[in-house]
Order: sequence, then C-alpha cells, then structure tokens
Amino acid sequence: MSQSSTSKDSKGRFIKGHSHTPTTRKKLSEAAKKQFASGNHPMQGKKHSEETKKKLRAAWAKKKGEQRHRAKATQFKEGELPAHREGCGCFRCNPKPLTAKQKKEISERNKRTGLRPPVTKGKDHPCWQGGISFGSYSEEFNAELKEFIRERDGYLCQRCGRSQEEEGRRLSVHHINHDKQDCSPENLVSTCRSCNSYFNFHRIESILLFSRKVKIS
Repeated sequence: MSQSSTSKDSKGRFIKGHSHTPTTRKKLSEAAKKQFASGNHPMQGKKHSEETKKKLRAAWAKKKGEQRHRAKATQFKEGELPAHREGCGCFRCNPKPLTAKQKKEISERNKRTGLRPPVTKGKDHPCWQGGISFGSYSEEFNAELKEFIRERDGYLCQRCGRSQEEEGRRLSVHHINHDKQDCSPENLVSTCRSCNSYFNFHRIESILLFSRKVKIS
C-alpha cells in the first residue's frame, strides 16, 4: 500500500499517530519559511509575554506529567506511587491543603445538596443512649484485669477471631452490658478495635452474643 492509503481515513483525514515522510516534512518546513518571509504569519515580529510563557510552560509540564502517569500506571506495585518531576502540576506531586474557607464552602455545599447530612451531636444523634458513654470506668478495670481477659480468650477477638498479633496492638476489652462499673470477668470479653466500635452501635447484639459465649474456667 502507498503512504496515503495507510495514513488517511476514508474522508482523507490523517489517522491519529500518523508520521509524515521526510519529503513531506521538508515541504512543510519550506512552506512555513515562505509564510514567515511574506509577513503573513500571525506571530511575525511578535513575542510572547513572560506571563504567557509561564502559562505555556505550566500547561506543557502538566500535559507531560499526565502522559507519564498513564504510561506508567501499571508499572508500580500496590502502595507505591510513580516518581514525578518537580512542577508536574498533579495533586500528588504538589499537594495543597484546603484552606479554612475552602473547607467551609465544601461543607455548606454538601449540606445544601444533601451529599452529607448535618452533623448531629448529643441528644440529636440517632445513637444517643442517654449519655452513658461519658461515664467513668471502675477502678477495678485496670491493666492486670484486661490482660487476664485477653489471656483467657486466647488473645483472639471473640467476634471475628482476629488475633492480637494480626491486630498489631493489644486487643480491646469490651463490657458486654455496656456498664462501665460492672467489671466482673463474665461481663468482659476481648475484641479487636473494629468489633469494639461495632458493638457501640449494636448493643443488643453484643449482649445476646457474648452472654452465651463467655465461660469462666
């Protein structure tokens, strides 16, 4: 096939990715020189201002950065980020924290559009339990008692089975009936952080599950 049949579509338009032959590039160059010589070129005798040059450089750097991201998107392991050139323009290279004004505007817009409901606290919150979470723990609820409960439960979360080693921190000790003054071993159970938070919103499930599960030897 000829060059014209492979580089143009049925309407005679150049196909994306087309590369001119050396002969065509030479002709285009000569035509551009003639246009400059005749004084008909729009930039003839003109120069970009410093502000325009700065904008062009920033736009080009951003474009090259986006192309580099797309080209290397599958070349990095999970959790890694591709290296960027300074001035790339992307958010990951040049993170700019939101100002207090921007945060306020986003919050008000989300409330207005319904994307985020207004924050409710205290008695207005749907999970309000009369303020019992503000109560203080019993003096018996100390480090020795917590460690005894963890050892009794084999250092495993009694809801999901996650081990203390997997958790990467000491397991929480949960009050089954949510009474912080009741520190009897029958009312205490080991949980991971996630399950402990879960039972703060599912109190009845906590009581039904653990009241049958905990056994004291």
